[in-house]
Amino acid sequence: MSTSFQARIVLRPRSLDETFDLAIRYLRATMRDFVKLYILFTVVLTAIIVIPAWLLELSDETQIAAAVVIVPFYERVVTVFAGRHLFDNPTSIRAAIGAVLKRSPFLATHALFAVAPVLMVVLTDEDGSLAAFGIMLGIAWGLFVLPSHLHVTEVVLLEQLPAGRAMKRARILLANSFGRALGGLVFTTVVRVCVVAMVYFGLNFIVGFVLQFESASEHLGGYFAVLGYILAAPYVALARLFDYVDARTRREGGDIQVRFNAIAQRYAREEADRLAA
Repeated sequence: MSTSFQARIVLRPRSLDETFDLAIRYLRATMRDFVKLYILFTVVLTAIIVIPAWLLELSDETQIAAAVVIVPFYERVVTVFAGRHLFDNPTSIRAAIGAVLKRSPFLATHALFAVAPVLMVVLTDEDGSLAAFGIMLGIAWGLFVLPSHLHVTEVVLLEQLPAGRAMKRARILLANSFGRALGGLVFTTVVRVCVVAMVYFGLNFIVGFVLQFESASEHLGGYFAVLGYILAAPYVALARLFDYVDARTRREGGDIQVRFNAIAQRYAREEADRLAA
């Protein structure tokens, strides 16, 4: 089966706010195609984190740390699924999971490296020294490391490059767009925090005030925060995917390449139909 090059969106350079707005609209417009993926991972990941936390009476901080480590896998699955869906190629949840599992050693290492400062802050010791070090490390990561490698997972998964070449290519794609990459990193972080806060306070209001369950935030607050972090994942993955598409469009004329590939594919199909007739 040939690869389709018929994009579902108009491929053109977009500003950062246009890119993130496109991610919202795409999330809404494709909900029917993605709903099984979203529901499956929301239920499964919430159960994986919440059930052991409830049985073992783990702290809220431990639950949040577990979510920070596990959710990147979900985001990568969305990246693969959406990357094929974007160009109208057939895909499945199983195929997307399989593609991510094939590159899991590198993806897991990259994810742990990226979230290490967050884990230090969440799992800090009593005197707060680990949190202080995590904040300093996070500033260094955010200013000097993560922005230039923002799309390394998209390159690994969608272009099927080995780790070393993928990291080099990710840096090349963003060579002249460091400010944009930093802005995207900050914006996705803000989105995560806002979704977590919305889910946390919204469910606390419903359970504690409307349903009159006392001490809802004390006993269920950690679970609400975990759910909010999981619910933010699809949008973050889509926003990063569209920013990667924009980077290729700006750097390599990706929109022109796709058009020529689509024309060549259509010509080959018409030629095959003519010969068959």
